[in-house]
Amino acid sequence: MDLFKPVSTFIGIFIMMIMAALWLRRQDIINQKHLPIISKMILDLVYPALIFSVVAQCDLRINYIYSAMSINVGLLIVGLLLGLLGKYVFRFDNASLMAFILAGTFSGTSLIGSALLKVVYQDQPAIISMGVVIAQLSHGLLINTVGIFIGIHYCSHDEKAPFIGQVKNFLVSKPILALVGGIAWNLLQLPTTGYLTVILFSGLTIIGSALPFLSAMATGLAFETFKTKGMSWILLSVGLSQLLVEPIISHELTGFLGLPKVDRQVGLLLSALPASPLAVIICARYGGNISLASAIVLFTCFISIISLPITALFSG
Repeated sequence: MDLFKPVSTFIGIFIMMIMAALWLRRQDIINQKHLPIISKMILDLVYPALIFSVVAQCDLRINYIYSAMSINVGLLIVGLLLGLLGKYVFRFDNASLMAFILAGTFSGTSLIGSALLKVVYQDQPAIISMGVVIAQLSHGLLINTVGIFIGIHYCSHDEKAPFIGQVKNFLVSKPILALVGGIAWNLLQLPTTGYLTVILFSGLTIIGSALPFLSAMATGLAFETFKTKGMSWILLSVGLSQLLVEPIISHELTGFLGLPKVDRQVGLLLSALPASPLAVIICARYGGNISLASAIVLFTCFISIISLPITALFSG
């Protein structure tokens, strides 16, 4: 399948939705104070609804785990490199180092990725289901574990949540519960047809369809005006690491594992996405440099307008 046209289409649609969010900001209908609210709506309702509805009905395969682990290896390698670069080359303080690692490592796979797949593979629900599982087991899993740990480790607040509390919060988070519930429903072969079941899954599907626009709104609200003076090398290092090095590592690993072409394509697209707005949310929660995180999100989003379609060209 030639992915260039559908990926380019998604980029155009997503930019249009971001512009709509920026227009709403300009009209003072929404503002950055609404970012935590919208993110909570996504993480507590819309994304879990999408996860459960597609995972419960999808064809689970071991290849999904291999694809997710390939992305995770690339993510962890890039995260370690950025951590060393930020600490010993750029000499960031803790707040800036937190933002640099979070925004420079974790892409929008768990949010924007699902929206991307819904546009690119709109007539192939099985591939969308596969992508949702891979997204949640890769960036979705690590940003809720490693990402939170980074926030706690470099926290500038006086009070830090105990480790047991963080583990408990992770295990009972809505996306994880939805993933576990969907897998259990799938493995137990519970019905997905019938009057009440159709109502359930149709309702969840409609709720999940709000993900693309809400993700665009969260991205638009994360944008801040920033000065590029003195930040060229910082932004360049993030762009190369997140949009080039990480996809190459994960793509080569999926090739080494001998995964099917479509699995490699989905994994490559998911690993080539721009920085996640969730990095801004974690920085806001734990006292990170929100301005730096927002600048990285904005920069990688702009660069991905070019890099993502190019990635699609080489996804075969």
